Amino acid sequence: MCALGKLPPDIHQYSVGPYEFYKPNVYYRPEVNRLLTQYFPLRPEAIVQLFRSRGLYPRLNAPTGTLRGGSLTLSSGEGTIYYTITGADPRLPGGEISPEAIRYWQPVSLTAGQTVKARAAGAPKAREWSALVEF
Repeated sequence: MCALGKLPPDIHQYSVGPYEFYKPNVYYRPEVNRLLTQYFPLRPEAIVQLFRSRGLYPRLNAPTGTLRGGSLTLSSGEGTIYYTITGADPRLPGGEISPEAIRYWQPVSLTAGQTVKARAAGAPKAREWSALVEF
C-alpha cells in the first residue's frame, strides 16, 4: 500500500494477501452439487419455454411411448400422432404429411430392431408439428 492507503493503479486489489487456501471440498464440490441438484434439473423446461416464447421450438409436445411385449403405445397431450416404421420423418419439408406416415389409432406391433419415428400434428392449415421422437 502507498502512503495514502490505496493500491497503486498497476496492482490489483486481489494481489495483496492474506489469501484463503483453496479447498475443493469447501468450494468446488458444493458448487457441483448445487448445479447437479438445483440448476440443471430445471434447465430443460426453462430452455424449452424460452425457445417456445421466441418461436424457435414447437408449441406441441412430442408424443411419448410405452413398449410392452413388442407393442408400442403412443400418446400425446394434443394433436394427431403420425408415425413411420421405415425410419423416415412423418413430416415432409414444408410441413405436409409424408406419404409414408401412418395416423396412429392403435398400438403398433414391432419386430426386433424396428425403428418408429413419430410426431404430433396440430391443425392441418397451421402446419404445426411437434419435435420428432424415435422409439
